Amino acid sequence: MYGKTGRARDAMRLVAKMKLKGCEPNVWIYNSLLDMHGRAKNLRQVEKLWKEMKRRKVTPDKVTYSSVISAYNKSKEYEMCVRYYHEYRFNGGVIDGAMAGIMAGVFSKISRIDELVKLLRDMKSEGTPIDERLHRSATNALRDAGLDIQAKWLQDSFEAK
Repeated sequence: MYGKTGRARDAMRLVAKMKLKGCEPNVWIYNSLLDMHGRAKNLRQVEKLWKEMKRRKVTPDKVTYSSVISAYNKSKEYEMCVRYYHEYRFNGGVIDGAMAGIMAGVFSKISRIDELVKLLRDMKSEGTPIDERLHRSATNALRDAGLDIQAKWLQDSFEAK
């Protein structure tokens, strides 16, 4: 609740009190805190929470990675987005629509078209649907990069659904 109302300091105090009483934060609490600080572009706190989570052996899930990647994306720290995305995939993370949307934008912004194409292929092989907005932005990025064959492949794949 504190995070939704912009009361980050109160949220952090509440978690500190919980810890003092022996209630260890779980992945849901960390996800809420990461999302809250990410929306505020407080990357220092995002990184601190990430390290604390790892130190306490709380396993990050899809929401955790999405929150962290989104935080770095909002702050235009695109290489950090790529780093966390690769870690997510290395650890078996599956691409969903939200993750695909963020990463397609990141790959386009930093001209990593090869990784954009891999993302789209992975989505197809994993059965993750490509929505119209993602399709349009990916097609434009491919065409802008002079990759008309890949843009045609994407067009054909999208129309086949």
